[in-house]
Parts: sequence; C-alpha cells; structure tokens
Amino acid sequence: MRTHILVCVGAALITQISSQFGVNGDRIAAQIVTGVGFLGAGTILRNGISGAVTGLTTAATLWAIAGVGMAVGYGGRYAYLAVISTALIFFILTILNRFEDVLIRQRRRHGLTVVFAANCSSLEVLSSLLSTLREKNVKTRDLQIEKMADTEVAKFRVLLSRDVKRDAIDALLSRDTRILHYEWQD
Repeated sequence: MRTHILVCVGAALITQISSQFGVNGDRIAAQIVTGVGFLGAGTILRNGISGAVTGLTTAATLWAIAGVGMAVGYGGRYAYLAVISTALIFFILTILNRFEDVLIRQRRRHGLTVVFAANCSSLEVLSSLLSTLREKNVKTRDLQIEKMADTEVAKFRVLLSRDVKRDAIDALLSRDTRILHYEWQD
C-alpha cells in the first residue's frame, strides 16, 4: 500500500512540475511510464525450482497507479479520470480477486512428501511419477529433494482438480514398490 501511494504521489508531483516546462514537460512525464515500468519489473520474481512467477499483479498495479498520479498531476478533467481509474483498480484488486479465488478453490492444493527406497534411482522414479501425474491432469509445484542417510525424500505441492480424487493418487503411489512411504499435508 505504501509503495502504491508513493508511486501515485510521485507521479502526480513530477507530472505537475513537468507541465510547467511546455514542450519538454511531456518528455519528462513520459519518463514516469518508463521509470515505473522498471520499478514494476523489480517486483516480478520467478521461483527457480517450480518456475512459478509472482509479482505480476503488483507490477501492473504500480504502472496503473502511476497513470492515476499523472492524471491527478495534470488536474482538470483528468482528475475525474483519476477517480474513475482508482475505482476500477480497486474493483479489479478486490472484487475480481475474490471471484478468481472462488474459481481457483475448485482446485484443491495439497502438499505431498514421497520417500524413495535407497536401492532405486529416485530421479527416475520421481520423473516417472511426475509424468504420470501430468497425464492425470495434476499440476505439481515447489519440488524439493532431500537426501537422507538411506533414502531420498521428495516434497512438492499438487493441485488437484475436481475430477481427480486423492484416492486415485493414493492407488498410484501405493502400487509403486520403489516408494517406501508417502504423506499428504493439507
């Protein structure tokens, strides 16, 4: 919240000051878009293990808020546009976020820990397991592998859709003799 407010106030201030410079003022205001784009890019992160990307909404919101600040800075009829844009941004970040959560809740997220036998190649077993899960339309995230004294442990998150039951995954895991033990975390 503080970052968004600071971006908005800064954009308004720079726009107001740059409007006093005539022709070159537009060039100064245009740099707000570039500068905030750079700031927003710094909020985008990619998880090296799972490949999940986070921060896109934050980056887009910072960019939109800079536009609100520029509209406030220009004033006049643009101030109305700033109010409408602020309401739209608020709607997108709150109401649509809740709607999106309802859709995503149709999928269930669970943690899964799998312990492999020491005498097998855990990477082969894990690769086979992940391929089979993908075939069943189960998405996996945040894979971590730990070596223990006589076993290897893989921990990851699974995303089960409504049509995939946990019992089907249990049957798949219990059939594989190379898997010593597995445990679900809700």
